Amino acid sequence: MRTVSRLALALALLPCAALAASPQLFVHRVQIDRSSWPRARGYLTLVSASGGPMPALGPDLFRVYETGQKAGSKILKAETLDAAGEGASVLLVLQASGAMAPLAAELSQAASGFIASLGAKDVAGCVSYGDSAELVAPLSFDKADVARKCGTIAFNAKSFLLYDGLMRAIAAFPPDDARGNPLPGARAVVLVADGRDNGSAADIETVVGEARKRGIPVHAVGHSEVEQEPLAQLAQISVRTSGTYRPAPAPTDVLGALSAVRDLVHFEYLLEWKTELPHDGKDHRVEIALQVDSNTLLQSALTVRTPRFLDWLRVAAFAALALVALTASAAIFYFARKRPHPVRRCALCHKKQMPEWDACPRCLEEAQALFLVQKGLDKGKRFPLLGKSVSLGSGPDNVIRLADGAVSGKHAGLSIEAGRFEIVDLGSRNGVLVNGRKTPRRLLEDGDVITLGVTELKFERRTPGAAGPARW
Repeated sequence: MRTVSRLALALALLPCAALAASPQLFVHRVQIDRSSWPRARGYLTLVSASGGPMPALGPDLFRVYETGQKAGSKILKAETLDAAGEGASVLLVLQASGAMAPLAAELSQAASGFIASLGAKDVAGCVSYGDSAELVAPLSFDKADVARKCGTIAFNAKSFLLYDGLMRAIAAFPPDDARGNPLPGARAVVLVADGRDNGSAADIETVVGEARKRGIPVHAVGHSEVEQEPLAQLAQISVRTSGTYRPAPAPTDVLGALSAVRDLVHFEYLLEWKTELPHDGKDHRVEIALQVDSNTLLQSALTVRTPRFLDWLRVAAFAALALVALTASAAIFYFARKRPHPVRRCALCHKKQMPEWDACPRCLEEAQALFLVQKGLDKGKRFPLLGKSVSLGSGPDNVIRLADGAVSGKHAGLSIEAGRFEIVDLGSRNGVLVNGRKTPRRLLEDGDVITLGVTELKFERRTPGAAGPARW
């Protein structure tokens, strides 16, 4: 397909040297709507050196350059209107002054034949101008009715308000921002006139400016029964609106010129690409180029205003990403933060304990005896002995909990009564040893060593001090 496109392009460019003419690319309109965002459409005409259309060019030969873009957007679709199955909105403008009376029959026949030859998906309309500009038939798919109305035009006006007629034709197209517009997006005004104007309210600059703004090319067919110089005005209007001009020296040439314009309209190209422009309601430059192996052969540009709207899908996507990032940050903070030490409380008095305390100072002050761990994972810890009974074991519900796998959950109990401390084995797996001897029950004396599993605890009684309170 790429080879065929290049061959067609080469054949279209070959006549340049022979005819001393240049092929041309005209971008008429770029359509960027909110409903189809970000898909953009461009309508353009390629005129070969021989003045005819250039069909069969593939999307690989086109590039679109938008404001601030260097690489160019890839074309998603590049087809002629016929190939794409789309039509065009064509409005025929006829000069109805008496100067055209000598060719009234040929002109009516050519106009009717031109409208009838349009495609099934094309729409047609008709404007006549003489003493005033009149919309003879609005744009419609009923081309037979439009042709019939065009055939009723009387060529007897004394004036020829050319520019007013063109402004009336441009105004017949629906507004660019009209919603639910069923008419085809490609547009064209086809003018048959002698180029004279004798009193229009508008002027050529107004016509050209409005046509360029609306993206409507003016294809002119020039024939004059009087002066030939005004025909240059038609050529100027066509060139400045990206249209074409075709002279019709004889009345019989009008039909052939209109047929050539029809072919050019049918072979207008429809390009589609994904726009990178912001939807900010501002003007942006869009350039479309015809390229072969990165060499630009033809190019044309225009200014397009993008719609202003808030892309809720993109906003939702950004919001979702922000939420994910926020959640991830919160999770990282939660798991990586420096956590405070858990509150430790005394198993006897339930008072809050400082991390650096190995025993509760209050309980040590009140206790008459304590266990000092001499061996095991809890070595160095002191356990004051208060109350009537103290349980020992590895389980969490013991008053004295030992970090020793050889100690049973409820290993031993200590009975306290009238200053006597008696240790009792509660059916442990490894038994209770006092001073190295296994015993089920025994009264403890100061200095006794109790072995539970691999943990050794020394029993110490409180001794009265020489002066002041008793000390350990």
